[in-house]
Amino acid sequence: MILAGCHDGTVALWKFSTDLPSQDSKPFMCVTAESVPIRALSWAPYVSEENTNIFVTAGEDGLKFWDLRDPYRPLWELTTAPRAVLSLHWLKEASIVISLEDGTLKFLSLPRIANDVPVTGRPFAGTKTQGVSTYQLSEYLIWNVHVSEITGYAAYCVADGTAVRFQLTSRFWEKEPGRNRVPYFLCGSLAEEGTAIKIGGTLQSPPMSNVPLVAKKGPKPCQKVPKAHDTQKEQVLTLTNSEHVDPEPREGREDGPDKGQETLVLADSLMLENGGTCNVPADEDTKNFELFPPKAVALHRLRWNMNKGSEKWLCYGGAAGIIRCQRI
Repeated sequence: MILAGCHDGTVALWKFSTDLPSQDSKPFMCVTAESVPIRALSWAPYVSEENTNIFVTAGEDGLKFWDLRDPYRPLWELTTAPRAVLSLHWLKEASIVISLEDGTLKFLSLPRIANDVPVTGRPFAGTKTQGVSTYQLSEYLIWNVHVSEITGYAAYCVADGTAVRFQLTSRFWEKEPGRNRVPYFLCGSLAEEGTAIKIGGTLQSPPMSNVPLVAKKGPKPCQKVPKAHDTQKEQVLTLTNSEHVDPEPREGREDGPDKGQETLVLADSLMLENGGTCNVPADEDTKNFELFPPKAVALHRLRWNMNKGSEKWLCYGGAAGIIRCQRI
């Protein structure tokens, strides 16, 4: 069975079988889960036959848990924050990782969140944020988060064109996120410079020094990405695409970067001269205006390879139409 979240808030279910003709592609069932577009949804990880019909959807203000055997009303609604949930990953350890539009990751421990108030009738003694840990990791949208349950590594991608990984431990579900100081490593990044898209990434770079953020103070001029060590050079791929490209090159013509053709150039330099992820004029006072990263560099999706033997491969891509597969 395949679930899909739709723009009108509907969840569509397809059920495939070798006995049914492949031409029959109509949804087996449609459920109205939200009044807004569904950004993310997931099946419950397989633990036993009891939870094979359970799935979760992400809406504007939280999560809803559903059972296919009674899809007309959610089993449970969990309000996470007054921010839209953009992605989620349901882990086998009865925990969920979600990313939000305010640049935070939330780690939800379902056993700690659950309570027996409806069963016992006793007053709830916990807090509203019981079982929820919040980490402010970026000043921009975190479009996607994914966890490799084989290696324990988590990765997320941001609207500023960066992909970051870190080791996920059980401490992320503790009450005090400030005590959990794991190193964060930059996997790669996209940057726009004129008509060129620069792809940068190094595996031997030191941990990032700017995450987690202490407090969110509004948009900054540009989020800095730490440079590599002086003895290491970062390999940067530069993609240029001129607007004046001949559809059919003439005979005897030499194709090159200065001839208006699509080129793939290897540059032995850092991501940008200013060490950031966006181009800031040197003669401008960036304190007087807000500067957001270009939309073309946003990374929208990333995935770890879930197969044994290939679990170190990370794939990510976004608005630039570039998909990068990288071995960590």
